[in-house]
Formats: sequence, C-alpha cells, structure tokens
Amino acid sequence: LDVIDRGPAQYLAYILFVEYLTVLLGPEWIDALAERCGIPRDAMSVVARHAELDKEHTAAGLQELDLLVGKTVDVRELRATLSVSMDYFSKFTHEISGLSN
Repeated sequence: LDVIDRGPAQYLAYILFVEYLTVLLGPEWIDALAERCGIPRDAMSVVARHAELDKEHTAAGLQELDLLVGKTVDVRELRATLSVSMDYFSKFTHEISGLSN
C-alpha cells in the first residue's frame, strides 16, 4: 500500500487487519483446502498455528495501537488505511469468485 510509504505507522493498521482476518478465516480456509483440494492438514500447520497465535496478537494489537501511535498519528488516518485494506481484500475476493464462473 502506498499509504504505508507516506506514513509508516499506517502499517500497524494494515497488519492488524491481516492478523484479524487470519484469525477469522484461518480455520475455515484450512478446512476448505483439505476437503475440496485434498491438501493434507499437516501441510498447512503454519497457517493453523498462525491463526491460533494471532488470536492473542489481535486482541493485544487493538490496545497496543493506541499506545504505539499515541498522539503522533491521527486515528482517522489509521481508519482510512483499514478501509483501503478492506477494499483491496473485497476486490480480491470478488475477482477470485469470478474465476469460478
């Protein structure tokens, strides 16, 4: 994201989104890959462990974000970065779902 080049603290908002998404979708994603693509679950242990560990990171990340950026970063900028990240993800999923037609 070019926004991160302009304001490196914006990376915190982006990575929080990515980690939260991994927590939410990780288990379901692993199930789908195993059941529909035949990928052995033990071949995806890194993703499974990452999803499990990110539960703590995500919860802590929400609190730490305020402490790390303090008054140096406008919260509206962080929210804008989250919005851009979510928009990219939405476009990605729509593109992927269009490939199956």
